Amino acid sequence: MIQYVYQPCRGKSSFRRSVENYRGRFKLPGGRLEDVTLGTPDKRIAEQRLAGLVRERMDEAAGILAPKTMRDAAVKPLTAHLDDYIADLRAKNRAKRYYELVEVRVKTLIAECRWELPKDVTPDSFVSWRAIQTKAAKTLNDYLDAAMVLLNWMRRQGRIAANPLSCVGKVQTVGREVVKRRALTDAEFERLLSVSGGRSVVYLTAVLTGLRRGELRALQWGDVHLDAPKPFMSVRAATTKNRKGAVILLRDDLVTELRGLLDRGYPSLPGGRVFRVPKPETFRRDLQEAGIPIYDEQGRKVDMHALRHTLATNLARGGVAPRVAMEIMRHSDIKLTAKTYTDAGLLPMADAMDKLPRYEVSKKRSQKRSQSGVVGGRDLSQLVAVGGGAESEKALYLQGKSRDLSQAVATCREGQASEGDGARTRNLRIDSPVL
Repeated sequence: MIQYVYQPCRGKSSFRRSVENYRGRFKLPGGRLEDVTLGTPDKRIAEQRLAGLVRERMDEAAGILAPKTMRDAAVKPLTAHLDDYIADLRAKNRAKRYYELVEVRVKTLIAECRWELPKDVTPDSFVSWRAIQTKAAKTLNDYLDAAMVLLNWMRRQGRIAANPLSCVGKVQTVGREVVKRRALTDAEFERLLSVSGGRSVVYLTAVLTGLRRGELRALQWGDVHLDAPKPFMSVRAATTKNRKGAVILLRDDLVTELRGLLDRGYPSLPGGRVFRVPKPETFRRDLQEAGIPIYDEQGRKVDMHALRHTLATNLARGGVAPRVAMEIMRHSDIKLTAKTYTDAGLLPMADAMDKLPRYEVSKKRSQKRSQSGVVGGRDLSQLVAVGGGAESEKALYLQGKSRDLSQAVATCREGQASEGDGARTRNLRIDSPVL
């Protein structure tokens, strides 16, 4: 191991050398040579500082002491770590709406859970806070996600050893949704198109492409390729929810409507945007004019995002493979497409039941009953035979003779079986008293 202090030589003057701060050089076993400033012109103090630094590095290498970056982060307020993380998101050009939500939610947790330093973040503190909340299940999961992304970033930066909330599970959201949406039926959507005027092309685009409200608003004519062999629109990554670009094929009726916008001299919008997306109150007025209730008897809501649910439901009704439907919806999980966005109430359940094989249960039951009646007839014959009178006596006499005949036939068969021994087969017409 190498370890020593020295003063840099700036020239031949001994006076200039005596006022320079000492520096230190050291090399740990298996490490590289490091040169550090010790910040003092006193050699004795410099040697003590270098010895302390070397001892600290050896403890870190042995796992006795946490790295310096982690120790510095441990005494830094959590709000300062959050500021650093938000600045990193801005530098990565993440969506402003995203990092603003993360900042608001984490600051709420810091204040209400009393998290001052990283060591204050514990699973118990978060679970206790969550237990007294009246927020929706999905909102509580969003708060957990916001804290998780900050803590995971701190772990990757070497500021903490592990994420303390990694063991906290999410709240079950199935059946606890505050906003439940439903899909529109074919008749309802046709009525909506008939009363919405120029806004109908926006609604049709939403149902046939699955574009979200923000994606519709950001769509530009440069993204729409109507003259391609297979017309399509390219959704830019900067405008999508998951920050991934996508190519969406356009059906012929939607292509006709979009061409109509250009032929009619549709007024150009700022930035070359295609649509002026209706506001929520405008969409609600269109629903009321079309006679579509905003809430149904089950409390499910119809809003602009319900058009995306309508697309997923129509794909399922059309027998589209779930994996293909997931790609059209641009989901990362097939469960989201199949369970959350598909309205099971509009699926052709009755038609599916009619496709099942049919079984003739009633016919087999009648056959079984007739067979049971024939078997019971043998008992009835015996009852008749037992009855009184001359006829019954005659029946008993014939029954006894038939029994003797059966014994004779059995004896005949035994004789045939012993022909190899030279025995003679009996003549039943001679030996039998009946015949």
